[in-house]
Amino acid sequence: MRTATEIGCDIWTTDYRELLARDDIQVIDCSAPNNVHLEIVTAAAETSKHIYCEKPLAMNVAEAQQMVEAAGRAGVKTQS
Repeated sequence: MRTATEIGCDIWTTDYRELLARDDIQVIDCSAPNNVHLEIVTAAAETSKHIYCEKPLAMNVAEAQQMVEAAGRAGVKTQS
C-alpha cells in the first residue's frame, strides 16, 4: 500500500479477482508466474476480459489448450 501511495496509484489490490470484478477494466496482462496462468486467464475469460499473458504461457500443452478454449468460449481476444 505504501508504494501505491508513493507513486500515486489510486487502485491496487493483492487479489486479482477484485480487478476482474470491475466493469471499468476491459483487458488484463497476466504477468504472474506461469504456474498460476491457467487459473488467472480462465477467470479473466469467464469475466469477459481480453487477455495478454506473459510467456511461457502455461506449464504444459494441456493447460495452454484449456486457456485457448476458455478464451474461445468467452469470445475474448488474446495476444497473437
